[in-house]
Amino acid sequence: MSSNRRKRKIDEEGRVFNESWTFDYFVISHADSALCLICHERKKTLKTFNIKRHYESQHKNHFSPQGGVRSNKISSLKKSVSAQQNLFKSKASEIESCVRASYQVTKYLCEKGKPLTDGEFVKECMIKTVKEICPEKLSLFQNVSLSASTVTRRMEDLSGEVFSTLSEKAHSFQYFSLALDESNDILDTAQLLIFIRGVDKNFQVVEDLCALRSMKDTTTSENLFLEGHQAVNSLDLSLAKLKSVTTDGARNMVKK
Repeated sequence: MSSNRRKRKIDEEGRVFNESWTFDYFVISHADSALCLICHERKKTLKTFNIKRHYESQHKNHFSPQGGVRSNKISSLKKSVSAQQNLFKSKASEIESCVRASYQVTKYLCEKGKPLTDGEFVKECMIKTVKEICPEKLSLFQNVSLSASTVTRRMEDLSGEVFSTLSEKAHSFQYFSLALDESNDILDTAQLLIFIRGVDKNFQVVEDLCALRSMKDTTTSENLFLEGHQAVNSLDLSLAKLKSVTTDGARNMVKK
């Protein structure tokens, strides 16, 4: 069946919203369906029979104003529905803003190397400030979640997004090089930092931290190689494209 014939068939069956239904049956068009202004039930099948049956079986006996009263009531119900929809949109926007604020604070904590538990301290400072400046916004700031567990999840999400972006860029690398450095964390556990520098066919250069590996046992050249190899594999890169490895000069990082 051609698209024109299909459209004509739909129109003939009444499967498009008819503006007269609003006055006759108290419904409005909403998201490809008919929304009842009285009970807010949606009818996805846009047929006169379905719309009429709903009104007559559910509302006609208790809700059937006439003339100007009917028009005024329809206008009032429309405003009520619009107000509810705007309220839902406003709440959804506030929730989205709170989540974005949580990610922004987490990002800043990570950039400054602060403990994840500092998120709670930051929130306390925010709340005290808001109480003094704009107390009417206090509930909004209280909804910003910055507990240690939430900040941890946010950090993991951000980390995953950064790695995903790097992985996408790595697929276009024609050649790449690695820089390896060894350090210790606050528990004196050896940490291997692997930085990658790649170039694509358009000579666009990308430099980023590829991985940070904890060397909990030994730090022999074999251990370092295996960790580095695993980091490269995680980006789906071939060692055939590896052109150089730079280290800080430690012997166990430059052995054969």
